[in-house]
Amino acid sequence: MPNAVFPRWQGGFLVLFLLAEGLYLPATPAAVWSLIWGALLAALAAWLWLQLLKATGARDFFALCQNHLPRAGQYALFAAVGLAAIAAILQSLVRLSAFWRETAFPAMPQWVSAAVLLAVGVCAGRRGRMAVAMWSYPTAFVIALTVAASLVVTLSDCLPVHLLETAAGIAPPQMLSLRFVPLALPLLLCEQDRHLSATHACVRGVLLGGLGLVLLSLRAYLVLGAGAAALPYPAFSAAGVFSVGDFLQRGEVVFGCALALCEAVRVALLAALLGALCGCLRRSRGALPRTPQTF
Repeated sequence: MPNAVFPRWQGGFLVLFLLAEGLYLPATPAAVWSLIWGALLAALAAWLWLQLLKATGARDFFALCQNHLPRAGQYALFAAVGLAAIAAILQSLVRLSAFWRETAFPAMPQWVSAAVLLAVGVCAGRRGRMAVAMWSYPTAFVIALTVAASLVVTLSDCLPVHLLETAAGIAPPQMLSLRFVPLALPLLLCEQDRHLSATHACVRGVLLGGLGLVLLSLRAYLVLGAGAAALPYPAFSAAGVFSVGDFLQRGEVVFGCALALCEAVRVALLAALLGALCGCLRRSRGALPRTPQTF
């Protein structure tokens, strides 16, 4: 099997990267519209990036930098990307550990859940982007089915009047659309050339992930109404309205675990990006001409 991150795998990890935001979304009509605009703009950015790779003949971000940037420029850009990836990892650790502390595990120290997430993400990410992408693709199907089932079983609790309010309140993009900016980091792991066209799969992955976020925020507003604004995790709370007697009284637990897994994939992808940056720097240093020694 060639050492390539195939298009469908890339679309899968982009879906999971975006769905990692699902636990922390606000639930208002303006938020829903901001997510719609953000998803569309992110899909456009993904398309433009992959078209740039194809036009320049570079397989990925690293080849593009090596072919078109001086060595000093490569180091500066790699350092900036690495710092952004580290910041995004810290964001994931802080927000997911806070979520577990405030919901399922109030007695667990926040640093413990953060350490577990970091260990899982780094162990997966150190195997490289190809390995992370391989298991991201089937994982995306499982999580998509879980989220879809969670949405379907709560349809009877949605109030149509809230849907009318959302449809009537078309709003321009707001700060929430910036939640899509970190998507630029996993896009740097995508590969594209004349023999491996990934544009369709990646753009579709961004649109599907964005659609998932829109539906999660919309469901929370349809179920909880204006009261969703007062809750720290409205999407999680909205999933908890579903129960089946004594068999399943905490539907939000399954939902929360699914999106927590997306957060683990997010950390793994960022760790894989850091590993790829370090590998590229090592190869670049190895290519430096050696200065002959004089005695």
